[in-house]
Amino acid sequence: MGYISEHEKIVSQLQIYKKLHNELEAIFESSYDGIFVTDGAATTLRVNKAYETITGLKRQDLIGKNMRTLLKDNVYDHSVTLEVLEKQKPITIMQRNAYREKNG
Repeated sequence: MGYISEHEKIVSQLQIYKKLHNELEAIFESSYDGIFVTDGAATTLRVNKAYETITGLKRQDLIGKNMRTLLKDNVYDHSVTLEVLEKQKPITIMQRNAYREKNG
């Protein structure tokens, strides 16, 4: 009986986490603000739909790529991500999007 009870607890918790994940995903995707998320090594983890709309860049071309590579490939002219990682404090910049400049 203990195994089934423990199993049911785990399944219940998993369902709660899935529901929370779905709610957070909906918030992330429905934001009108462009959101670009990297890890501590500057590798792109997530990009929301608004970011794609604002920049003209597609998430499949960004996710998994390191910001250093995106700079080297002239996708961006500089990176707030790299500045934040270097200075370990909040930074605000104006970032040029080479794709948007080329393709309107």
